[in-house]
This record gives sequence, C-alpha cells and structure tokens, in this order.
Amino acid sequence: MVVKPILKCLLLLIISTVYKSVAVSIIKDPVIRSATPISNKTWENWNGAIDISPNAIFEPSTLQDLIDIVKLAKKNNKTIRCAAQGHTVSSLSVTDHYLVVVNNLNKAKVQKHSKYGWTVTAEAGMSLSELDQALRAHNPPLTLNSETVYNSFRVSGVIAVGAHGANPRSGLLGIIYSVTFRVQPMYNLIMNDNYVSINEWLNANNIKKLLNSSDGIELFYWPFNGFNQSDPNPFDTNKDLVWVKNWVRTDKPVSITQKQLEQLRKTQRQGMILQYQLLSSLLKNPEETPNITSSIWEDFISSGNKSLVLEAPDAFHYVPAEESVKLDLMEFGFKVDPDFSNVVTEFLFAIKTMYKFAKQGKFPLNYIIDLRIIKSTKALLSTTFDNDSEALYCQLDFETAYRTPSWEEFGKFMAKRYFDKYKAKPHWAKEWEFIPNVTSYLSNVLSDQIKQFEQIRAKYDPDKIFFDNKSLQEIFSKALGSKK
Repeated sequence: MVVKPILKCLLLLIISTVYKSVAVSIIKDPVIRSATPISNKTWENWNGAIDISPNAIFEPSTLQDLIDIVKLAKKNNKTIRCAAQGHTVSSLSVTDHYLVVVNNLNKAKVQKHSKYGWTVTAEAGMSLSELDQALRAHNPPLTLNSETVYNSFRVSGVIAVGAHGANPRSGLLGIIYSVTFRVQPMYNLIMNDNYVSINEWLNANNIKKLLNSSDGIELFYWPFNGFNQSDPNPFDTNKDLVWVKNWVRTDKPVSITQKQLEQLRKTQRQGMILQYQLLSSLLKNPEETPNITSSIWEDFISSGNKSLVLEAPDAFHYVPAEESVKLDLMEFGFKVDPDFSNVVTEFLFAIKTMYKFAKQGKFPLNYIIDLRIIKSTKALLSTTFDNDSEALYCQLDFETAYRTPSWEEFGKFMAKRYFDKYKAKPHWAKEWEFIPNVTSYLSNVLSDQIKQFEQIRAKYDPDKIFFDNKSLQEIFSKALGSKK
C-alpha cells in the first residue's frame, strides 16, 4: 500500500469530530474567491460527544478550494483542523478557527503502475463505499487488500490513524488531500464465523495457527454471553463463548446473490437498531446488563456456525454502518509476542476485569470486546508504528452504549494495565483524553517519533496553521522539552 501526499500544506492530521459555527466575514479577494464558508453554523460528530462552534466551516470540493482556504487562513491569522465522517470521538479535530470538512473531496483515479500493478488515488473525503464502487466498475474489477468494517468511513480518517483493518499482511500509512493505494484484481473470500468455548479453544497456539492459515482474523467477546440467572454461579467465564471470524482467499464463486446480500444487510441493520435500543435501556438499569446481553447473544448465535463466500469488499464490510447506534469507544494497541501468549493473556484479562466489575455491581461494558491482529506501519504517530516492518500488533477495542455508567473507571483501569506492561498506545480517534496523565505518558512513549514528525511538520507548516489542537500541543511540547 502506497500513500502519496499531494498537498504540502495539509499534514498528517487525524480526522473527524464535531462542531457548531459562527458567521465570519470574508474579505473579497480574487486569489481566495472559492474559500467561502457554508451557511450551516453547526457541526457535530457521530455520537454527539463533541460539539463546538468554530469560526467558520468549509466544505471544499476541489484542490483549488482547499488551497484557497489555506490562503484565507494565513491571511486572517486562523488555524485549520479537518473532519470527515465524524467518527472521531477524541478532541483531535476540535478548533475555534476554521473547520474543513473534506467529504466533498470524493474523486478517484485508477492507474496502471510499473511497480505496483494497479493503483488508485482517492481524494481524502471519499468513503470506502464510494471507493469500492469505483474499483468494482473498473475493467478489470479491482479491490483493496484491507478495509475497515464500516464502509461509511472516509479514506483519510482510516489512513491517518494507521490502526484499522484485520489483515496481518497489509499495513496502513497516512495523510490528507489524497491517498494512493495499491490495489489488485477482485477476488473472493470465504468468511467463517464460529462460536467456540473460551476454555477449550482460546489459546496462543490456536490463534497463531488460525492467523497463519487466514487472510485475517478477528475475535469478539459479547459480555456475559454464558450468563444464566438460575445457575448457582451465574457469573462464570468458563461458560462463555468467543466469536471467531476469519477470512480465507478462494476461487469458489460467491454463495449469495447481490439481492440476497442487500436483504442480509437490511436485516442486520434492523437487528443493530433493536440491539441498541435494548442496550440503551441499561443506562438507567445497568444491573440488568447480563440478562439483556446474554439474551441478545442467544438470538445472535441461534443459526449456529456459518460460512459465506463473498467478494473481498463485501467480506471486509461484514456489517452495515448504522449511524443511529451511538457508542463509547476505546482501543489500545501493543506489540504481539512471538508466541502470541500476550494476545491471549490480555484478551482474558479484559474479560475477567469485566466480571470483577460486575461483582461490585458495575457494568461498564455492554456491547463488545474486539481483538484484531494487524501489521505494523511506518506512520510515525500510529498506534502500530514499528521499525520492524514485519512486526504484528494486537488491537483491543472496547465498545459500549454511549454514556454507560462506570465506563471511564473501567477505561482508566485497562489503560494503566496496558501502559505499564506494554507501553501500549491508544487509538487516536477513540477515547483516551480522560485517562490520568495521558499526555505526559504519550509524550514519553512517542518521544522519538514526535521529534522526527516535528521536523516534517515544521518544514511544511512553519506557521502552525494545522497545529492548534490542545491535546497534541501538550504532548508535543513535553516531548520536545519546550513550552507551547
């Protein structure tokens, strides 16, 4: 996968967030004629966690628009932050000055490349759904080799974080105006879903063996899925199952028609909405969490283990994006030990910690714990940055209904564990700023990368037009040994 920065001024900025805006007077200038803010004065991120009022909101649709906005910001002594779909729940796109929403930058160009075969250059605001469609329409049909679950995400948001996907052989790099990906002819994947006993299956050897024989794997834990209220010991992790998903490339034809796939996605979306309604009821009655989550799980696995053959993009995006489902999100990445033992240790620790909280009458997690193993990246500030290009990283993702009680207490506890044991790093776009002393911690563990990154940032953005985020400023200033 190749990433090419087209616009020097827009550096590697981590995307998406939420806002409201106030009118701004724009001085008429032929040089910056396309830099006109939209009339809408508000902007909010996906789950409503962030709600700000920048000086102006822009929605550029061409490179020239973008250039003019940068010129206008410099002329008016303003700073810029960028946003896309709004799935960032940290404050990294927050600004009091100019917010640039890149969603209208959604064009793509496919080219033959002498070294990489086929490549596609996609503008920053293109959704993965739009990109998939453009690649499918090409002759021959093409596909990416790794994508996020939700196809509504924009390419710049995915690339900037450098910690998405479930493919251990494809890394992700980063930037902003456009991104060039290496792509390949369309292929099919067998997508397997199996529900296995934690006690009988979950060990390092099984995970390593499955990973080596797959194009990608993902493990899910649904909270308290083995709970039985009538049991003398209802809180027993030994009765729980883990959902194991893996993908394997195949020459077999797809097993369902496009119409059947559309119906499946419709049914999934309806199920997600119903699940979310049930989970949202737990905000007032958290003690009912085990009953509700175990009931949802029973319905979910009622059809048993299953396999489908799908075209690669349909297998990557195995559930639809349902924007009405609002969640709290937190994720940590740490390097996988050669024997994979720490992957199992930390997955089990997360599950057992959830049970420990339950015995105290606290239920901070009601959706999923998601485990992915992905390849390292050279993106300096990524969770998965490593000088070893073959290193693997474990990404542990925690999701719960928005504003679930005890969520931050649980998050602080888990963060301390991963920070102390592995120097783990949080997913930039998810929640991390509530963790005690997190900026000091990140300035320390990212010190070397920040010093390298700062040399690049200072070269292309000497006036710090794109560097007004308070959290980043604090992290950088501590790492560089200077005041803001």
